[in-house]
Parts: sequence; structure tokens; C-alpha cells
Amino acid sequence: MGERPTSRRGAYASAAMIDRRARILRETRRLIAEDGAPALRLSDVAETAGVAINTLYGLFGRREDLIAHAVLDGFATEIGAEDTARYSLTANLQRLRRTADYFRGRRNELAGLVSIYFSATTSTKIRSLIDDGARRANAGWVRANIEGLGSVDPPRLTEALTRWEFATLFDWSIDRLSDIEAPTELAQGHLRLLLAFSRGELSDQIARHLSGRGHDAPSPIPARVLRSSPLPHALSAGA
Repeated sequence: MGERPTSRRGAYASAAMIDRRARILRETRRLIAEDGAPALRLSDVAETAGVAINTLYGLFGRREDLIAHAVLDGFATEIGAEDTARYSLTANLQRLRRTADYFRGRRNELAGLVSIYFSATTSTKIRSLIDDGARRANAGWVRANIEGLGSVDPPRLTEALTRWEFATLFDWSIDRLSDIEAPTELAQGHLRLLLAFSRGELSDQIARHLSGRGHDAPSPIPARVLRSSPLPHALSAGA
């Protein structure tokens, strides 16, 4: 998270290759939204993205990897914050805001991607790739801010944050949350969970963001909470 996309061989990609990669992932999500992941064919992705099939294989390899990367890219876990410190609280909130901004008005695409993760027919390989990528988006932040998180177990908190994100996106995909409510709920739940474990300056920062008074950067959290369900007891401190 926060690094430029690279090729599968690890070399830094050119601007043209980054553009091709983004186009491939965008077309993959569109095709999944239209026909579902089981019907996805690499040849169709290559054709609609305007790239050679060998380019697609060179960037992503297997079909499972392409699907997982398309999901993670849509959920904004593969792109870091542009203007803030990589592991600041604001950077993490900006990642959630980018996710919400992207899916606002794209309910079919959101439903298609979320269904991949929750479907009983999704392969273990795809779900594992999505899980690993989604956890990385939170794990780096948790490790970097562990001094402000008390005695919390980092893997447990990382898992809880990641599950909250997926659960909120699922509720959004089936209309339990509106396009107005979902962005607030996504960020507010994230902050409430962190607040349960935080202390000192980090706790103060979280409280300011929850109240819409973030001073370190413009807060992405609306001051008036439109919907705010309590966190499940299993995710609260001391559970």
C-alpha cells in the first residue's frame, strides 16, 4: 500500500504499463458486474481492455490472481494516500473514502465484487488472495501505530478492521445502507473500533475525527452521523 504498482517480476512499471493495468482491472470489474465472476474469460478482458492476451498474463498470470486484484483495486487497498503520511490516521481514512467515492453510483459493480468474496462457490485461492491483500491494507497501519494501541493483539485488530469493511460493503451492496449512509458508516465503524483500543494522542485524534473536528487534515467524516450502528460486542475492547 502506497507504492507504485509493479510488474509480476517486481520491476517498477512504466506509466503506460500502469495505465494498461488500471484499464484491465476496470474492465474486469465491469465484466464481473455484467456476467458474474464464473463467466469471466481472460480473452474477453484482453479484448475489451484493448491489450494483448500476453500482456494480461504478464501482469497478472492466472485468472484467480486477476479476479483478486480487481476486487482489491476496487476496494482501494492497492493504492496509498497521495498527500498524507503513509501510516497516518488520515491516510487510512482517505483509503476508505476512496473506496466509498468509487462505488457511489456503481451498486452493480459493488455487488459483483462483494459476491465474489462471500459466495460459497468462490475458490479458496481467490478468497485467500483477497483476504491477504485486504488485511495488508490495515496490518501496516496497525503495526506503525502500535504504540498508541495499548495491549491489543495486532493480528486480531487487523482482522476485525478488515471484517468490518467487508461487512459494511456487503450491507451497502444489498441496500441496507444508502449511497449517503455507507461512506459514513464505513469510516465511523472503523474509528469506533480503533477508539476501543487506542490511547494517548492517537485516541485524541480518533475522537476529533469522530466529532468531525479533525485538525491534522480535513476530516473525511461528516459531522452529522446519518447512521451509526453499535459495533458487535465481539469486536469491542475486552471481548
